[in-house]
Amino acid sequence: MVTLKDVAKAAGVSCSTVSAVLGNRAEKLGIKPETRKLVQRTAARMRYRRNAIAAQMKSGQANTLAMILPEGGTPEFVMRAATAATVEAEKHGCFMKIIAANGKEDFITRLDSVLSQCPAALLHWGKAGERGDYLMSAARECGVPVVFLDFSETIGSGSVRTDDRAGIAQAVEHLYALGHRRIAHVTTFKGERFGDERAEAFLAEMAKRSLPVKTEWIYRDECFRSGGPLVPFLERLFSEPDRPTAVSCGNDLIALRVMTALERQGIRMPEEVSVIGYSDLSFGVACEPELTTIHQPFDRMGETAVKLALDGGEREVLIPTELVVRGSTASPC
Repeated sequence: MVTLKDVAKAAGVSCSTVSAVLGNRAEKLGIKPETRKLVQRTAARMRYRRNAIAAQMKSGQANTLAMILPEGGTPEFVMRAATAATVEAEKHGCFMKIIAANGKEDFITRLDSVLSQCPAALLHWGKAGERGDYLMSAARECGVPVVFLDFSETIGSGSVRTDDRAGIAQAVEHLYALGHRRIAHVTTFKGERFGDERAEAFLAEMAKRSLPVKTEWIYRDECFRSGGPLVPFLERLFSEPDRPTAVSCGNDLIALRVMTALERQGIRMPEEVSVIGYSDLSFGVACEPELTTIHQPFDRMGETAVKLALDGGEREVLIPTELVVRGSTASPC
């Protein structure tokens, strides 16, 4: 087996230099770029494999992070954040372990296994729910910091999420600038963090512009079940003579459901009604028309969460959003 000493001898540098380069500490220690490339090429040619466990034992510093995924599948936005977090962890000489558990007992088993390996930090996507108490107590016992992504109500932890109030302000301002004054809002159940915050922000932005908001133009219920109440709601809403000219949606998946239902009603977009989403998921450019939306930088959320976790900070970081204008919004006729 090729050792670090073998690589150092072949490259004509010291063992400490090889260790720094292959441990992603070269830039911090001021090692020249040409020396880094020489060591990396030599290690690759000799097929050297770094023993991360041995390196952790020698340095006494944890080099593993763990990201806990939500139950019930892994949507696109979570994978984007997890991928970026993994890449960012590698830049800091760390490895990312993914925890995907079904049910509380499975979660406890997997979490205990990870904590036994003394990770540097834990990342958790979204609300922890019934597993939150065990997560936080076990992490505290082991002295491991926890950072939540897209959620920020757990005491004693850090959090990274997008500034949803500012994002909704961008959405309403875009519709207002186009000339819309009758705007509906469709989002999920009350009690869902993103639904609550974005609905509250929508009402605040409408009030700021002295725009009327009818109670019957605000939908807070199940959005995704076939045969659910969303389609009847839209049928009633758009059968009125004084109907909305635009719909602001709590996320892109809801916007897709709204666009599909409106199309089946024979309502043209954006000629008769504009629709704006929130998230900027990949299917938005495959819609007809393409979906105008608010971009959430999930990759930046993942990167920032790793930096915050390694810093051990118990603070909230808000990431700015960005308006992405496509074909689903236009001035009202």
